[in-house]
Amino acid sequence: MTSTRTQSKKNQSTYQPVRKVTAGVFTGALVTFTVLILNTYNPFFRQNNNKISGEMAGAATTVLTFIVSYLIPPGGEETLVKKEGVTKSAKK
Repeated sequence: MTSTRTQSKKNQSTYQPVRKVTAGVFTGALVTFTVLILNTYNPFFRQNNNKISGEMAGAATTVLTFIVSYLIPPGGEETLVKKEGVTKSAKK
């Protein structure tokens, strides 16, 4: 039988997003707002119907989100645990 103190020190699975996911989400939001601002306020994009298309904005968002999420290392308090045959994010 293990004590509650020992059990509380084990890795605890969590639904909180890891640092990589959070950075990816903020990158996607930043690209979306940048496209919105450029299409609305930049004179080049406002004249002659030169707006950035939704397809291009979606592609830029996907690529930049992947790059940022790939480059961000996991935090020191983040780990992975196998629980019931499934790998989950956990806090150390």
